[in-house]
Amino acid sequence: MPGGAFTPATARSPALRRVHLGGSAFTWSTEQILALSDADLAAYGLRDVRACTPPVLPAATAHGASVAAPVAGVGTLPASRALGHDETAKGLRLTDVRCVLQGRTVLSIDEAFFPAGQVTAVCGPNGAGKTTLARAVAGLQRHCGSMELDGVRVERRERLRHTMIVMQDVQRQLFTDSVRAEIRLSASRSGAGGGKLSDAEVDQVLSEFDLLSCAEQHPLALSGGQQQRLVIATTRCSHVRVVIYDEPSSGVDRRHLESIARAVRDSARAGAVVLLITHDEDPLRAAAQTRLDLRPPSE
Repeated sequence: MPGGAFTPATARSPALRRVHLGGSAFTWSTEQILALSDADLAAYGLRDVRACTPPVLPAATAHGASVAAPVAGVGTLPASRALGHDETAKGLRLTDVRCVLQGRTVLSIDEAFFPAGQVTAVCGPNGAGKTTLARAVAGLQRHCGSMELDGVRVERRERLRHTMIVMQDVQRQLFTDSVRAEIRLSASRSGAGGGKLSDAEVDQVLSEFDLLSCAEQHPLALSGGQQQRLVIATTRCSHVRVVIYDEPSSGVDRRHLESIARAVRDSARAGAVVLLITHDEDPLRAAAQTRLDLRPPSE
């Protein structure tokens, strides 16, 4: 253990946690885990679960019944409600977007603008409409209202072509018989080089996500975390105009969180509109530049 900070299951505290690291299992007390230094956490690939100050981000420019008013000092800085209509602005604009499920309005946004080249975090409690927003943007959810991409109205069919979404249930997004083929398919669907990535290029992507050792395995034979990283890795080759990550850091350790955050940032650097849906403060710190807080529209 780093610095001798921990001992096995001889701790006095009755609150013990069994931690599996690198094929070995350790039993630590809650006090021992909380006493870990940041260097120890990094050495073990563990994420810090101790109370931290939430990152304070500029609020995304949006208003409507589903948009929670930003509270200064608690996650967001207030933004102007005046959106304007700059025809030259690159990004995704929503106007009078409403989603109704079983007779109930679950999403109501009068207007919002998500700039290209930026990562906008989408936060809020369960039931606030985060995933509904993601599905509507991706063309998977029927809605009222309109959406424009770089000043041009885009209908649902077009958004299906221009958008990639990393769902929480990633098994529904795995289509080939090998991990390597999954990367090639993502490039082919986006028209990026006709899918003709070299073996070296594919290997580089897989290495970044710690997947090279299972390149020839069937995607459904991977662990849940590996499947999640594989789908996120495909965004590196997709070259679409809108990328949505729905809870991409769920269940991942510190090392893999860093590679996921890098993929999110790279999508924005490539010029895409990026929406990062998360309850997790770590990816907010690592990748987000603005933040949209949603609430149930009936509140």
